[in-house]
Amino acid sequence: MGRTIKKFRPYTVDQFEEEQQYFEEMSSKGFHFVKYKFPFYHFHQGEPGDYQYQIDFQNLDDSNKESYLQLFKDDGWEFIVEYGGVYGTWFYFRKPKSADESLRIFTDTDSKVELYGKIRRNWAFYFIFLFLVTMVPNFLLGDSFTSILLYVMWLIIAVIYAKITLRLTFKIRDLRRSDI
Repeated sequence: MGRTIKKFRPYTVDQFEEEQQYFEEMSSKGFHFVKYKFPFYHFHQGEPGDYQYQIDFQNLDDSNKESYLQLFKDDGWEFIVEYGGVYGTWFYFRKPKSADESLRIFTDTDSKVELYGKIRRNWAFYFIFLFLVTMVPNFLLGDSFTSILLYVMWLIIAVIYAKITLRLTFKIRDLRRSDI
């Protein structure tokens, strides 16, 4: 039986395609993704394999989750793990690569645009929430050292969220342009 290794690899929500590629590279080296526990990816060592990994973001209740997972199972996808995110859950799947079938969950422009839009919208709500819980109390603190630290923290968060939002917006724009 192989060992399990942990890898720290920071990705933001707009980089899930890069995350999928990383899993494929690791599987080709014999390390197969089995779990995510912030901030580490867990891989089980085994035989090198040629797998396609796909990640989906959904906001499902328990009654819909079972049929959602069954849909992927029926299409040959192995469910790996789910990771609760902000206003939704990330679902991780894999399937052995094969030349005779499509190995993408999102194959058409509309479904990709919908996914990117859903992620952008959900993270925008979270961004507003963060603003309210960090900056509103900050205004009450005045010019204290804590206040300055909160401003710096907010600036860092704002830059990260701006990057995420812009990258998702550009992906949506590019998809819509390519569909014309």
